Amino acid sequence: MQMKLSQDSSQIKLLKELLDLLKDMVVMMLSLLEGNIVNGTIGKQMVDTLVESSSNVEMILKFFDMFLKLKDLTSSEAFKEYDSEGKGIISKKEFQKAMEGQWDRLVINTPSFPNNYWDKFVKRKLVLTVGLLAVVVYLYTVVAFNFFRKFYNKSEDEDEPDMKCDDMMTCYLFHMYVGVRAGGGIGDEIEDPAGDPYEIYRIVFDITFFFFVIVILLAIIQGLIIDAFGELRDQQEQVKEDMEVRS
Repeated sequence: MQMKLSQDSSQIKLLKELLDLLKDMVVMMLSLLEGNIVNGTIGKQMVDTLVESSSNVEMILKFFDMFLKLKDLTSSEAFKEYDSEGKGIISKKEFQKAMEGQWDRLVINTPSFPNNYWDKFVKRKLVLTVGLLAVVVYLYTVVAFNFFRKFYNKSEDEDEPDMKCDDMMTCYLFHMYVGVRAGGGIGDEIEDPAGDPYEIYRIVFDITFFFFVIVILLAIIQGLIIDAFGELRDQQEQVKEDMEVRS
């Protein structure tokens, strides 16, 4: 071919013109591609499609940020524990094992979480309140045993007296078991003081027992229990929301 071209100079010129034509065609094609894709209608359609909604832009930025952080991830000490060969990749099985380890270490154990919260915050308050209830009932038992013992005998048979307040222990247990559970207090469970010389004192005794024990102390205990479970529900919802946001 080289000998033919050296013998006929016109063929050399023709080949040169052909090469120049091919060059011009390549330049023209590149120009067309640049104009249509980058600055032309095709590029405009691509940009409009991507920015059509803010969710697309957020998704693009999220993936871009993820790829930027891949290098830091693959070079971290935690990743190198599973990438022993230093290839920058780990298998699906190794990835699942790593995620299970992180999950067991970070996620809150739902069955044990309420128990821990109960032991640390609610149990102490509840024990103190119940202790205060026991002390207050004991004070009322002392007053009842010394001044109002006759009102505790409702038995109509004199041969079989009603053993409600014959000694301090029996009287205290009666107040704790019956008086605290009574809707109207201890006054509903003993004799009516109408016409008795101690009637005024019995009225004060019954009303104060009902107010301090039934209305206040039992309401505090119920409030502690209800608030504890409400707080547990709110904290579990907050933990669930945080996990959904981070995922």
